[in-house]
Amino acid sequence: MGLGTVGTEVGLDLQRNRDRDGFIVERILVTDPDKHLAKVGNPHQRHQFTVDPRDIYDNPDIDMVVELMGGTDPAENYILRAIENGKWIVTANKALLAVKAKTIFDAAIAHQVEVGYDASVAGKIPIIANLEHLDGEEILQIDGILNGTSNYILTRMDEDGMSYPDAVQEAKDRRFAEKDESRDVKGEDPADKIIVLATTAWKTAFDRSKIKPTGIDIVTPHDMRIVKRLGMGGGYVIKPISSARRYEDGTVGISVSPMLVRSDNRLATVRNENNGIIIYTAHGGPITADGPGAGGEATSVAVLADMRRLRDHKWHGYVKTPPALVGNIPMLDADKLRSRWYLRVNFSNREGVWEEYGRILRENHLSGQHSMRDENREGDRFVPDYDTIDRGERGDMMRAAARLAAATDMIAGVPYVLPIL
Repeated sequence: MGLGTVGTEVGLDLQRNRDRDGFIVERILVTDPDKHLAKVGNPHQRHQFTVDPRDIYDNPDIDMVVELMGGTDPAENYILRAIENGKWIVTANKALLAVKAKTIFDAAIAHQVEVGYDASVAGKIPIIANLEHLDGEEILQIDGILNGTSNYILTRMDEDGMSYPDAVQEAKDRRFAEKDESRDVKGEDPADKIIVLATTAWKTAFDRSKIKPTGIDIVTPHDMRIVKRLGMGGGYVIKPISSARRYEDGTVGISVSPMLVRSDNRLATVRNENNGIIIYTAHGGPITADGPGAGGEATSVAVLADMRRLRDHKWHGYVKTPPALVGNIPMLDADKLRSRWYLRVNFSNREGVWEEYGRILRENHLSGQHSMRDENREGDRFVPDYDTIDRGERGDMMRAAARLAAATDMIAGVPYVLPIL
């Protein structure tokens, strides 16, 4: 179902490897058969194309449905109808799973069918399989670069000094970004993905609407240069990070934002369109993985891997239903998320400013940690100051930034804030 970027790659792969894999494509759901006919196959395969989803989910000759349409509507209805008819499902639809995983998983359990969804997160990296392998282990935290488009853009800005618009255009030219890149760069796509990972890790249907993603479009080449000099050691790089953490009180906090990442963190070295993930567990060291995460080819590999796995299970009469999402773990409100912070402020070059600044931080339960001033600007009326703020809640940090922004006699412009992983 669906013959876009990923669907086309899957269709071509199925043709190339038909003798090896044994799959027979019965129907392909498209909106315009004439438009798509040239993408997969030749005119003799016109009979495979359909505009009627019932030709798939009601077709008794079909054993497996591969949903690559994206979005929640009508994909949810099509998948549920297919499950009701006993068909096994492979999907790459992170947007749907982020909000409807429990509905789909419950239906699959009730009808004893499998759902393969490894392709929904991180391209070639089998992260869902890794989390399933850790079933029974206490997972503490998942940190990841889950959007290859955003990582490519920030890599080009960081390494080549590109402007944000130029980096976006290059990502589109290289087919790492969609024609409309907004879901990627605004953090909506990785928000879906981290919800899917958290759902799998903690067997809980978390509320996607509670995530307040911050997009990478706020990142500047200037800040990327500055953060390399902050703190001890090798400084930081700015990466598009999605993080899910289990706190000691039992809640789970989920955040999506460009973040400062220490240069010695494995995620700091994940470049271009690649994805990277670190899983922290209660026992043993962290589990890390990285690899291609953007583009149709990377996702197609994961789709085909799921299809082969489900095929093998079906041949051997084995059914591995998706996890029952019976967990009831509370999700922390976004403003309660705790982090260290990076703060850039253009302070007035006058006496008393530091005392006022310190008071605003204290009143919001925050304290400065490290500060670096632009020494070449001491003669200016306003001087850029780059600070790291000790661990505090997001709501407190945002309120402090708003207080600073309102103090126009004290600062120029708007304070710039990013979390530190």
